Amino acid sequence: MGFFKKLKKKNQFMLDDPYTVRLEFDDEFAPENNDEIRKIIEQVSESEDNENVAPLNQTLPFATFKTAEDLFDELRTLAATTAKPVTFSYFAIWEFDKTQKAKIGKKGSVDGNPHEFITLSNFSIDYDYQNLTKSIFEEIFNDPSNSDVDYDEKINYCEELKIAYQDSTGTTDDNIASLPTEEDTQKGRVTLSIPALDSIEEKENSSANKAPVYDPVSGKFSEAAPMNNNQKVSQTTNSNQGDLSNSYSENTSQTVMIKKSNPKEQVIQNHNDKPSAKKMDTYNSRKEKHSVEEKVTKTIEDVRNKGYVEAPKFAVEVLDPVEPGHKGYVEYQVNQKKKTLNKVLEQAANKLNSSNEKYLLGRRNTYAQKIQEKLAEYNKLHANDAATIHDEVEKSIQNDYSQALTKKNEEIDNQANADKAEAKRSYEKTLEQIDESARTQKKMAQQALDKEYNGKALESYDRAWKDHEKQVNENEKKLEAELNRHYEIQAQEDASQVRAHATEVLQELLKKCSKELESTRTNVTNEDMNARQTIIAHNRSQAELDRVEYPHEKLEQKDKTISDLNARLSTSEAARNANNKDVISLKHEVQSRDNKIESLRKEIELLKQENTNKRIEQSNKENSKNVNDIMQLVLAQSLQKMNQPQSVTIQTPQTNPSAPKSSEAEEKTDNQVASMVKGVKRMVIGFIVTLLLIVVGIAGYTAYQKHQHQQEVAQLQQQMHDRVEAAKKLSTVSQDQINSKAVAALHSNNANELDKYKTETYYNLDKAIIANDPKQANDAIQKMNNLDMNDRYRASQAQSLLTKANNNQLADKVAQANK
Repeated sequence: MGFFKKLKKKNQFMLDDPYTVRLEFDDEFAPENNDEIRKIIEQVSESEDNENVAPLNQTLPFATFKTAEDLFDELRTLAATTAKPVTFSYFAIWEFDKTQKAKIGKKGSVDGNPHEFITLSNFSIDYDYQNLTKSIFEEIFNDPSNSDVDYDEKINYCEELKIAYQDSTGTTDDNIASLPTEEDTQKGRVTLSIPALDSIEEKENSSANKAPVYDPVSGKFSEAAPMNNNQKVSQTTNSNQGDLSNSYSENTSQTVMIKKSNPKEQVIQNHNDKPSAKKMDTYNSRKEKHSVEEKVTKTIEDVRNKGYVEAPKFAVEVLDPVEPGHKGYVEYQVNQKKKTLNKVLEQAANKLNSSNEKYLLGRRNTYAQKIQEKLAEYNKLHANDAATIHDEVEKSIQNDYSQALTKKNEEIDNQANADKAEAKRSYEKTLEQIDESARTQKKMAQQALDKEYNGKALESYDRAWKDHEKQVNENEKKLEAELNRHYEIQAQEDASQVRAHATEVLQELLKKCSKELESTRTNVTNEDMNARQTIIAHNRSQAELDRVEYPHEKLEQKDKTISDLNARLSTSEAARNANNKDVISLKHEVQSRDNKIESLRKEIELLKQENTNKRIEQSNKENSKNVNDIMQLVLAQSLQKMNQPQSVTIQTPQTNPSAPKSSEAEEKTDNQVASMVKGVKRMVIGFIVTLLLIVVGIAGYTAYQKHQHQQEVAQLQQQMHDRVEAAKKLSTVSQDQINSKAVAALHSNNANELDKYKTETYYNLDKAIIANDPKQANDAIQKMNNLDMNDRYRASQAQSLLTKANNNQLADKVAQANK
């Protein structure tokens, strides 16, 4: 729930929730134009003002999720009552950053603080509205403008809005719309559901009335298949819903402490407080409203089914239209009349069903009012039970308290008298000290007894009140069940009566319709016989005329047919000649185009071949040049190493005049060079292959090492994250245990046990309460930033000590913070 800063000049509230709602009604529903909307806003604002929440009428057009849902609950009821949705001209979610300077942005812009975050187009409140999370989440996943946002980012937005919604409304996860899976979003438009509302079972009537069908052949009624409930007219009147709706209120009980001064007034006030009239008209939650609406719908459907009568119908067939004098004309006309009479019977049955429904609903409303009157009398009879029980408990405890106090005072007085007798010979100062000691002991004893018997009184009263309240509730349920059973039987009798009356009316109407049908059959039969005689006479005269005029007409028809055929033949020949010429010209044109296409194709193939040959030749030249360069370089290096011995071998034959020896030396040299060239080629190829293998191995090893390193880093990060989360959880749990044990030590008034938990949040205050030290308690409370004590006993003791320390202002603040 957000915090609110009040603006003194404008008398408005500034919301600082991280996400808020900005809404503007259509002109038809604007508060200045619509009195119902204005009254709803005032009613919701007054309720929120009583709950110490910023009123809606002072924050509009902005609203928190909670105040917006309070408003939408009432608007949904209005939409269901008027059968017309409440529409908005603008509806969006705005984002606010508390750490930045506040400057309200403009609609449609991301500048400003707060500024527009999500816009819901065509937003309206209808009778089936559930809550904002369903509307917002569906808009995030279905809006085409969000198609560039991935699934995880949309889920993160929804989670942030979910946390803000729960912080504002205080609702649980069951009342939040379920988020879709990634597979659901890929199937098309996303439709979400709310678990709490899905769990409500919708019960429908499984039985249906069977309508009798009249068979004109046998003259009897036959049973037809049950009629589907969906075929019945479903109408719901606003007055019936208003009469059948029930309001629920929440009556919370608080633990109270009976003080010496007028305890009866305090206890009765806590247990007999009733909500205001406006709160009684609102439901505690949207789930309860949904349940009540279903109950009303079910009641109306039940009444409609019990008082429903089905109109008897004539059996009809699907026949084609027939003219008078032809076969089937009588059956067709009778069938059409049956359809008309069936509509008349159905309209009469609908009127009777509507009348029966209104009558039965009125009777049920009367029965419901009688039940409420009986329950009111019963509740009135037991209205003062709390005061009676309180008086009994107070009287019993007060007697015990007075006896114990008197007994304790007598013991102290006896001890004081004994001490005085022994100290008669002592100084006057000693006697005064004894008197002061006696007074102090009395006061301490009285305080201890006050605390002890106040607790006993509370326990006795709560126990007695719970037993009595349980008994009263059980008796009330029994009385309500008995009354419901009695009036349900009466309602069934009423339904039987109206059904019997409706059946009699329909039977009378059926007899009248049967008489009218017989009369129609006689008239149509006479009309058909007259028409047939007329047709027979006409056919005879026409046949005689045809017999006389047949030869002349036949010759004229043949001449006309011959002339038409000659004209069509000449036209066809002319068209054929024209088409032949066009075909020949088109053939020539196609042949010329084919020749051009073939020549172009050949030129393209030649160009492709030339281009390919040039590239292959250039590539071969470059490869040969590179190989020759490498071979010459290697050969030069090899020859350089062998240069000295070779020169000796070549110069030696020059001194020998024999020619055969010189040729043998040259041949040997050529063989040596060829062998060297082959060795060099093999060495170069092996070197290149070895170099490629080394490069590939180094790259694979580097990638493997990098992958292993990333896995180790991710594993270490996960381990560190798990350890941090475990440490946080351990710290949180241990601190909660410390606070819980410290509260137990405070309730048992054990200072030694409290010293074990010095890290407890309220350690200094609890220590002062156990020591009954007003000054120390006053100092401890003044150092506190938050006056919420998280414990009623601690708050009441702190307030008492502040009063003793004459700090009534701070005591009032403590009381206000711990209501």
